[in-house]
Amino acid sequence: MSQNIAETVSSAIHGLIDALHHPEPSIFDKAEKYEKVEERDEEELKVPVETTKFNFCIDRGGTFTDVYADIPKKYHKSYGKSFGVMKLLSVESTYHDAPTEGIRRILEEVTGNTEKYGLQKNKVVKSDEIGFIRMGTTVATNALLERKGERCALLITKGFRY
Repeated sequence: MSQNIAETVSSAIHGLIDALHHPEPSIFDKAEKYEKVEERDEEELKVPVETTKFNFCIDRGGTFTDVYADIPKKYHKSYGKSFGVMKLLSVESTYHDAPTEGIRRILEEVTGNTEKYGLQKNKVVKSDEIGFIRMGTTVATNALLERKGERCALLITKGFRY
């Protein structure tokens, strides 16, 4: 039975890898069938976005964690920018969690206030001024590609297609 699961998992993974290397043509490849849309100047299409809360986008890698933050408009003048960027080691003995530490540092740098946000090390960050936190990671992907890490299985329902 475990041999069948292993074969199914292996087949699914190989199918996904094959799909990445040989994607089906997109609708954009068939664009000649459609009327050409009038081209517009890139500046004309930009829409200014003014945020009232901190919005964080984080890329957690095996070596580094990159943190990007949209800064609320009320801090633009005092901070001098509408965004903040922080690069941290993903594993470091001086802090517990790189994404949380990056958020703490940006909040402290922009606001200058360590008390309001609970910015003491290894404490919970208060979220009253945080709109969203989005995080992606390459750690699991790299472990799979490098064949490192714990053994695992992929369970799928009958009829799964790739």
